[in-house]
Amino acid sequence: MSATDPLPVPSQLPPQLPPRSSSAALVTTLIAAIVVVLAFGSGLVVGFFADRYVIFHHGMHVPPFATHMMLRRLDRRLDLTSEQHARIQQIIERHVNRMESELAAMRPRVTAEIHATNEEIAAVLTPEQRAKFEKFKLRPGPYGGMRPRTD
Repeated sequence: MSATDPLPVPSQLPPQLPPRSSSAALVTTLIAAIVVVLAFGSGLVVGFFADRYVIFHHGMHVPPFATHMMLRRLDRRLDLTSEQHARIQQIIERHVNRMESELAAMRPRVTAEIHATNEEIAAVLTPEQRAKFEKFKLRPGPYGGMRPRTD
């Protein structure tokens, strides 16, 4: 609008909304805050259970993005040359592969220990206790450790 434009006639002005009361603004703010908190909380819960699901069904291994992020961090902080970058990438990949094979080799031994633990515990129990124990005895977990049986 320039200085030479005529002022608008009241009938040409857009309709004005009635002023909101402070309690309506407070309610709106509270609802928005609750929605944000619920969205954040549900994201945490979904992320946690998705992580557990992936580890349980696909085993414990180092994801490729983790090694990539480690290399990027080293590159940024140490200003690596392209030759150093390539050599360090090979080092990281070699050791990650060795760690994963060590974990895979260890899993059968850990599973055998878990079964031996269950057998020794069952030998101490009465027949009624053994029946109950079957429902929650230990079983191999995704990391090769023990966790209670849930079925």
